[in-house]
Amino acid sequence: MDRPDAETAEISLFGNGAGECIVAHLGYGEWIVVDSLRNSQGEPVAKRYLEDLGCNIDRDVKLLVCTHWHDDHCDGIGELFKLASQAKIAVSSAMTVEEFLFHVQQCRSRLLIKETSGLHEMAEVLEELKARYPKIPSPAPHYLAASGIVVYSREAADRPAEVKCLSPSSQVQHDAKQKLGKVLADSSAIAGRLRVPDPNLLSVAVRVKLPGCSLLLGADVPTGATERHGWRSIIDEHSSATHVSSLFKVSHHGSETSWHPPIWDNLLCPNPPALITTFARCGLPKDDQLSKIKSKASAVYVTRANNRFKPKKRRRVDATMSTRVTNRTTTTADPGHIRIRWPLNATPHEGKVELFDDAVQV
Repeated sequence: MDRPDAETAEISLFGNGAGECIVAHLGYGEWIVVDSLRNSQGEPVAKRYLEDLGCNIDRDVKLLVCTHWHDDHCDGIGELFKLASQAKIAVSSAMTVEEFLFHVQQCRSRLLIKETSGLHEMAEVLEELKARYPKIPSPAPHYLAASGIVVYSREAADRPAEVKCLSPSSQVQHDAKQKLGKVLADSSAIAGRLRVPDPNLLSVAVRVKLPGCSLLLGADVPTGATERHGWRSIIDEHSSATHVSSLFKVSHHGSETSWHPPIWDNLLCPNPPALITTFARCGLPKDDQLSKIKSKASAVYVTRANNRFKPKKRRRVDATMSTRVTNRTTTTADPGHIRIRWPLNATPHEGKVELFDDAVQV
């Protein structure tokens, strides 16, 4: 694949029906990566893609953002963080109880909670931070992302760039701490009552500002029950007629829980292109939600042509699998890939859209 030149911006969205990753070129050889998934060879897709472009990951990747520690958003981010040794990392400032206990577990021998793949990635990141900062007993991520926090800034007057977090809100952070406090106050509550009502509220939406436009990357943020949660809080805090975005990475695979028309009216320019990663296990996005998104967007692209694949029926396999898992779906061999490139001083509307592997326009 050809590498973009210094004055060309790019956003690449990868998805295989069970995960997603965004790789973005901010111009002048500077890249950021938001979330991670692995390809069929077990490599982080961002690693393989950037190497195929001839990039030096150690030098060129400036920032990693882990929007939240769900398995479909962080698979391979620990490995990528080790490779991108000059990059800083931003993670959500709000944690579930499981995630907090896992932090504690890293410092103690007592087993507090079973490690999941998401928590394994958290451990990989923590280990890399310890390796980079050996004189600090417990080094933190470079940024604890929250509403209003700028996690990357290029201040050159002729080619500015900025990555700003739009969530989680202060209320969501407060709610997470309250939940944690209640559990820690009652040790018997540790087992069985760990989950917050909607862990996606903890995820980090970001706005990427470039010389000619900005991009809205929605992570898994839901609408929110009140004006201080989710998209409702983002709109209240970050709506600005001068800062509307020209492209939308639709949140939470285009699900009904993240559909909120004021996003399109207050945070986006009219008819932006919309990019969606599918989630096969839940059949997302649903057809009715796609219709709503298409009514607001100039074009809609998804990373997978058919998001409702089901495993073939095999009696012996089914009998064995039924004792181990409750829900099975198939994924494509390699992620679908949506790529848009455009002049740095222009907008994605003026760019070139390329679709690879299973990605399609709908």
